[in-house]
Amino acid sequence: MKTNEEMINAIMTEINTAKIKSRQNKKVTATIIVTLSMLICIVIGAYAAKNYYPIFSEDWISSIKENVAIAKGEEAAATFRERMKNTSDIYSENGVKYGHDEVIMNYESSVPVNQIKECGNLVFNFKSITEGEVLRLATVGGSLADGTCEFEWQVQKHHYALFEITKKDGQKFTEEDYISFRFLRFIEGYEPFRTNMCLEGVCTQIAVTTEDIHYYAVDITNMLIFAEKDLILTAIDFDSEFNIQEHIYANKKGEFILKDNAPESSVMFRFNIDSSFANKEAVRQFVKTYDINKNFTGYTK
Repeated sequence: MKTNEEMINAIMTEINTAKIKSRQNKKVTATIIVTLSMLICIVIGAYAAKNYYPIFSEDWISSIKENVAIAKGEEAAATFRERMKNTSDIYSENGVKYGHDEVIMNYESSVPVNQIKECGNLVFNFKSITEGEVLRLATVGGSLADGTCEFEWQVQKHHYALFEITKKDGQKFTEEDYISFRFLRFIEGYEPFRTNMCLEGVCTQIAVTTEDIHYYAVDITNMLIFAEKDLILTAIDFDSEFNIQEHIYANKKGEFILKDNAPESSVMFRFNIDSSFANKEAVRQFVKTYDINKNFTGYTK
Protein backbone atom coordinates (compact mmCIF):
# COMPACT_ATOMS: atom_id res chain seq x y z
CA MET A 1 0.00 0.00 0.00
CA LYS A 2 1.28 3.47 -0.84
CA THR A 3 2.22 5.89 1.89
CA ASN A 4 0.30 9.14 2.31
CA GLU A 5 3.18 11.09 0.76
CA GLU A 6 3.36 8.79 -2.26
CA MET A 7 -0.38 9.08 -2.82
CA ILE A 8 -0.27 12.89 -2.57
CA ASN A 9 2.57 13.03 -5.12
CA ALA A 10 0.67 10.69 -7.44
CA ILE A 11 -2.51 12.78 -7.21
CA MET A 12 -0.57 15.98 -7.89
CA THR A 13 0.86 14.33 -11.01
CA GLU A 14 -2.65 13.41 -12.12
CA ILE A 15 -3.87 16.98 -11.57
CA ASN A 16 -1.11 18.36 -13.79
CA THR A 17 -1.82 15.69 -16.42
CA ALA A 18 -5.54 16.50 -16.37
CA LYS A 19 -4.79 20.20 -16.93
CA ILE A 20 -2.59 19.43 -19.93
CA LYS A 21 -4.66 16.69 -21.58
CA SER A 22 -8.20 18.02 -21.23
CA ARG A 23 -8.06 21.65 -22.34
CA GLN A 24 -10.80 21.18 -24.95
CA ASN A 25 -13.44 20.49 -22.31
CA LYS A 26 -12.95 22.97 -19.50
CA LYS A 27 -16.00 21.90 -17.49
CA VAL A 28 -14.88 18.27 -17.38
CA THR A 29 -11.29 19.33 -16.71
CA ALA A 30 -12.35 21.49 -13.77
CA THR A 31 -14.41 18.67 -12.30
CA ILE A 32 -11.55 16.17 -12.56
CA ILE A 33 -9.08 18.62 -11.01
CA VAL A 34 -11.41 19.47 -8.10
CA THR A 35 -12.12 15.76 -7.56
CA LEU A 36 -8.42 14.96 -7.45
CA SER A 37 -7.75 17.88 -5.14
CA MET A 38 -10.43 16.64 -2.77
CA LEU A 39 -8.65 13.29 -2.67
CA ILE A 40 -5.42 14.99 -1.61
CA CYS A 41 -7.18 16.14 1.52
CA ILE A 42 -8.69 12.72 2.06
CA VAL A 43 -5.39 10.85 1.80
CA ILE A 44 -3.66 12.99 4.40
CA GLY A 45 -6.31 12.13 6.98
CA ALA A 46 -6.27 9.13 9.29
CA TYR A 47 -8.86 7.30 7.18
CA ALA A 48 -6.57 7.22 4.16
CA ALA A 49 -3.85 5.41 6.04
CA LYS A 50 -6.06 2.32 5.90
CA ASN A 51 -7.19 2.58 2.29
CA TYR A 52 -5.77 2.67 -1.21
CA TYR A 53 -7.52 4.81 -3.82
CA PRO A 54 -7.39 3.29 -7.34
CA ILE A 55 -7.67 6.67 -9.05
CA PHE A 56 -4.65 6.56 -11.28
CA SER A 57 -5.98 4.64 -14.27
CA GLU A 58 -7.44 5.82 -17.56
CA ASP A 59 -10.58 3.86 -16.67
CA TRP A 60 -11.06 6.00 -13.56
CA ILE A 61 -10.70 9.25 -15.52
CA SER A 62 -13.09 7.95 -18.21
CA SER A 63 -15.64 6.98 -15.59
CA ILE A 64 -15.58 10.49 -14.08
CA LYS A 65 -16.05 12.03 -17.54
CA GLU A 66 -18.99 9.74 -18.32
CA ASN A 67 -20.67 10.51 -15.02
CA VAL A 68 -20.26 14.26 -15.58
CA ALA A 69 -21.89 13.91 -19.02
CA ILE A 70 -25.03 12.36 -17.51
CA ALA A 71 -25.27 14.65 -14.48
CA LYS A 72 -28.75 15.33 -13.10
CA GLY A 73 -30.29 18.79 -12.92
CA GLU A 74 -29.88 19.89 -16.54
CA GLU A 75 -33.16 21.82 -16.43
CA ALA A 76 -32.07 23.82 -13.38
CA ALA A 77 -28.73 24.47 -15.04
CA ALA A 78 -30.41 25.75 -18.21
CA THR A 79 -32.66 28.10 -16.23
CA PHE A 80 -29.69 29.49 -14.32
CA ARG A 81 -27.68 30.03 -17.50
CA GLU A 82 -30.59 31.92 -19.04
CA ARG A 83 -30.65 34.24 -16.00
CA MET A 84 -26.90 34.64 -16.22
CA LYS A 85 -27.12 35.75 -19.87
CA ASN A 86 -29.25 38.70 -18.76
CA THR A 87 -26.81 39.76 -16.02
CA SER A 88 -24.49 42.60 -17.03
CA ASP A 89 -21.62 41.68 -14.71
CA ILE A 90 -18.10 40.94 -15.80
CA TYR A 91 -17.97 37.61 -13.95
CA SER A 92 -21.29 36.39 -15.38
CA GLU A 93 -20.43 37.55 -18.89
CA ASN A 94 -17.15 35.63 -18.91
CA GLY A 95 -18.00 32.52 -16.88
CA VAL A 96 -18.84 30.28 -19.81
CA LYS A 97 -16.35 31.90 -22.18
CA TYR A 98 -13.35 31.17 -19.96
CA GLY A 99 -14.60 27.95 -18.36
CA HIS A 100 -14.77 29.45 -14.86
CA ASP A 101 -17.55 29.36 -12.30
CA GLU A 102 -20.91 30.25 -13.77
CA VAL A 103 -21.99 32.84 -11.24
CA ILE A 104 -24.47 35.63 -10.57
CA MET A 105 -23.03 38.05 -8.02
CA ASN A 106 -25.36 39.69 -5.49
CA TYR A 107 -23.66 43.06 -5.04
CA GLU A 108 -26.37 44.23 -2.64
CA SER A 109 -24.88 41.76 -0.14
CA SER A 110 -21.32 43.09 -0.54
CA VAL A 111 -19.30 43.88 2.56
CA PRO A 112 -16.68 46.53 1.63
CA VAL A 113 -13.05 45.73 2.42
CA ASN A 114 -11.06 48.20 0.27
CA GLN A 115 -7.57 47.06 1.27
CA ILE A 116 -5.10 48.48 -1.22
CA LYS A 117 -1.54 47.16 -1.51
CA GLU A 118 1.22 47.73 -4.02
CA CYS A 119 3.37 44.95 -5.39
CA GLY A 120 6.06 46.03 -7.84
CA ASN A 121 4.25 47.91 -10.60
CA LEU A 122 0.89 46.44 -9.61
CA VAL A 123 -1.82 47.79 -7.33
CA PHE A 124 -4.11 45.24 -5.66
CA ASN A 125 -7.49 46.44 -4.44
CA PHE A 126 -9.34 43.95 -2.26
CA LYS A 127 -12.75 45.46 -2.96
CA SER A 128 -15.30 43.41 -1.05
CA ILE A 129 -16.67 40.11 0.13
CA THR A 130 -19.71 39.35 -2.00
CA GLU A 131 -22.24 36.54 -2.04
CA GLY A 132 -22.95 34.88 -5.35
CA GLU A 133 -25.18 32.18 -6.77
CA VAL A 134 -22.98 29.66 -8.49
CA LEU A 135 -23.81 26.72 -10.73
CA ARG A 136 -21.84 23.69 -9.55
CA LEU A 137 -21.53 20.02 -10.31
CA ALA A 138 -22.03 18.43 -6.89
CA THR A 139 -21.40 14.80 -5.97
CA VAL A 140 -24.65 13.24 -4.77
CA GLY A 141 -23.81 9.54 -4.58
CA GLY A 142 -21.37 6.80 -5.40
CA SER A 143 -17.69 6.83 -4.55
CA LEU A 144 -14.86 9.14 -5.53
CA ALA A 145 -12.41 6.36 -4.84
CA ASP A 146 -13.64 3.92 -7.48
CA GLY A 147 -14.97 6.47 -9.98
CA THR A 148 -18.67 5.68 -9.47
CA CYS A 149 -19.57 9.08 -8.00
CA GLU A 150 -22.82 10.58 -9.29
CA PHE A 151 -23.09 14.28 -10.16
CA GLU A 152 -25.90 16.83 -10.11
CA TRP A 153 -26.06 20.44 -11.28
CA GLN A 154 -26.92 22.63 -8.27
CA VAL A 155 -27.30 26.37 -7.72
CA GLN A 156 -25.39 27.09 -4.51
CA LYS A 157 -24.68 30.19 -2.42
CA HIS A 158 -20.97 30.98 -2.20
CA HIS A 159 -18.93 33.91 -0.90
CA TYR A 160 -16.19 35.53 -2.94
CA ALA A 161 -13.36 37.90 -2.14
CA LEU A 162 -13.30 40.35 -5.07
CA PHE A 163 -10.01 41.85 -6.24
CA GLU A 164 -9.10 44.36 -8.93
CA ILE A 165 -5.49 44.62 -10.11
CA THR A 166 -4.20 47.63 -12.04
CA LYS A 167 -0.79 48.96 -13.06
CA LYS A 168 0.71 51.63 -10.80
CA ASP A 169 1.90 53.64 -13.80
CA GLY A 170 -1.64 53.79 -15.16
CA GLN A 171 -0.70 52.03 -18.39
CA LYS A 172 -2.66 49.26 -20.03
CA PHE A 173 -1.67 45.63 -19.57
CA THR A 174 0.27 44.04 -22.38
CA GLU A 175 0.81 40.38 -23.14
CA GLU A 176 4.40 40.70 -21.96
CA ASP A 177 3.62 41.98 -18.46
CA TYR A 178 0.59 39.77 -17.82
CA ILE A 179 0.84 37.70 -14.62
CA SER A 180 -1.61 34.96 -13.68
CA PHE A 181 -2.23 34.90 -9.93
CA ARG A 182 -3.19 32.10 -7.60
CA PHE A 183 -4.60 32.83 -4.15
CA LEU A 184 -3.43 30.86 -1.11
CA ARG A 185 -5.80 30.52 1.87
CA PHE A 186 -4.57 30.65 5.47
CA ILE A 187 -6.20 30.89 8.90
CA GLU A 188 -4.80 32.73 11.92
CA GLY A 189 -3.09 30.25 14.26
CA TYR A 190 -3.34 27.20 11.97
CA GLU A 191 -0.43 25.46 10.23
CA PRO A 192 -0.26 27.12 6.79
CA PHE A 193 0.76 24.36 4.37
CA ARG A 194 -1.80 21.67 5.12
CA THR A 195 -4.59 24.14 5.93
CA ASN A 196 -4.12 25.84 2.56
CA MET A 197 -3.96 22.52 0.75
CA CYS A 198 -7.39 21.52 2.01
CA LEU A 199 -8.97 24.97 1.63
CA GLU A 200 -7.55 25.80 -1.78
CA GLY A 201 -7.88 22.30 -3.21
CA VAL A 202 -11.67 22.25 -3.32
CA CYS A 203 -12.27 25.94 -4.06
CA THR A 204 -12.08 28.00 -7.21
CA GLN A 205 -11.24 31.46 -8.40
CA ILE A 206 -12.52 33.43 -11.38
CA ALA A 207 -10.05 35.48 -13.39
CA VAL A 208 -11.20 37.96 -16.02
CA THR A 209 -8.66 40.13 -17.79
CA THR A 210 -9.14 43.45 -19.58
CA GLU A 211 -6.59 45.91 -20.88
CA ASP A 212 -7.02 48.15 -17.84
CA ILE A 213 -8.00 45.84 -14.96
CA HIS A 214 -7.53 42.23 -13.99
CA TYR A 215 -10.50 40.96 -11.98
CA TYR A 216 -10.33 38.08 -9.52
CA ALA A 217 -13.16 36.50 -7.56
CA VAL A 218 -11.72 34.12 -4.96
CA ASP A 219 -14.10 31.60 -3.42
CA ILE A 220 -13.70 31.79 0.37
CA THR A 221 -16.84 29.84 1.32
CA ASN A 222 -15.05 27.04 3.13
CA MET A 223 -13.00 29.57 5.13
CA LEU A 224 -16.12 31.01 6.75
CA ILE A 225 -16.27 28.35 9.46
CA PHE A 226 -13.14 30.04 10.89
CA ALA A 227 -14.86 33.44 11.11
CA GLU A 228 -13.80 33.94 14.75
CA LYS A 229 -10.20 34.07 13.50
CA ASP A 230 -8.51 36.41 11.04
CA LEU A 231 -8.42 35.05 7.50
CA ILE A 232 -5.45 35.49 5.16
CA LEU A 233 -5.37 35.50 1.36
CA THR A 234 -1.99 35.61 -0.37
CA ALA A 235 -1.73 36.28 -4.09
CA ILE A 236 1.26 34.64 -5.75
CA ASP A 237 2.47 34.49 -9.33
CA PHE A 238 1.15 31.18 -10.62
CA ASP A 239 4.50 30.49 -12.31
CA SER A 240 6.67 31.49 -9.35
CA GLU A 241 8.52 29.00 -7.20
CA PHE A 242 6.59 29.91 -4.08
CA ASN A 243 7.22 27.66 -1.09
CA ILE A 244 4.81 28.14 1.80
CA GLN A 245 7.22 26.73 4.37
CA GLU A 246 10.09 28.94 3.17
CA HIS A 247 8.26 32.15 2.28
CA ILE A 248 5.64 32.36 5.04
CA TYR A 249 6.29 32.90 8.75
CA ALA A 250 3.47 31.87 11.07
CA ASN A 251 2.99 30.73 14.62
CA LYS A 252 0.19 29.21 16.69
CA LYS A 253 -0.48 32.57 18.35
CA GLY A 254 -1.66 33.91 15.02
CA GLU A 255 1.26 35.93 13.67
CA PHE A 256 1.42 35.70 9.86
CA ILE A 257 4.12 37.31 7.72
CA LEU A 258 4.99 37.19 4.04
CA LYS A 259 8.78 37.03 4.33
CA ASP A 260 11.24 39.24 2.45
CA ASN A 261 12.58 36.23 0.54
CA ALA A 262 9.19 35.57 -1.08
CA PRO A 263 8.96 36.05 -4.88
CA GLU A 264 8.41 39.72 -5.66
CA SER A 265 5.00 39.19 -7.26
CA SER A 266 3.44 38.17 -3.92
CA VAL A 267 1.12 40.10 -1.65
CA MET A 268 -0.75 39.17 1.55
CA PHE A 269 -4.14 40.38 2.79
CA ARG A 270 -5.38 39.77 6.33
CA PHE A 271 -9.06 40.38 7.10
CA ASN A 272 -11.98 39.24 9.20
CA ILE A 273 -15.66 38.65 8.57
CA ASP A 274 -18.88 38.54 10.57
CA SER A 275 -18.38 36.00 13.37
CA SER A 276 -21.92 34.73 12.81
CA PHE A 277 -20.46 32.59 10.02
CA ALA A 278 -18.25 30.73 12.51
CA ASN A 279 -18.94 27.04 13.09
CA LYS A 280 -16.89 25.55 15.91
CA GLU A 281 -18.06 22.00 15.28
CA ALA A 282 -17.14 22.25 11.59
CA VAL A 283 -13.71 23.56 12.58
CA ARG A 284 -13.18 20.63 14.95
CA GLN A 285 -14.16 18.22 12.19
CA PHE A 286 -11.87 19.96 9.68
CA VAL A 287 -8.90 19.75 12.03
CA LYS A 288 -9.61 16.10 12.84
CA THR A 289 -10.29 14.98 9.27
CA TYR A 290 -7.24 16.61 7.74
CA ASP A 291 -4.92 16.19 10.72
CA ILE A 292 -4.19 19.92 11.01
CA ASN A 293 -1.40 20.53 13.53
CA LYS A 294 -2.00 23.59 15.72
CA ASN A 295 1.32 23.15 17.56
CA PHE A 296 3.34 23.51 14.40
CA THR A 297 7.02 24.39 14.14
CA GLY A 298 9.47 24.98 11.35
CA TYR A 299 8.21 28.36 10.17
CA THR A 300 11.10 30.69 10.97
CA LYS A 301 11.46 34.43 10.42
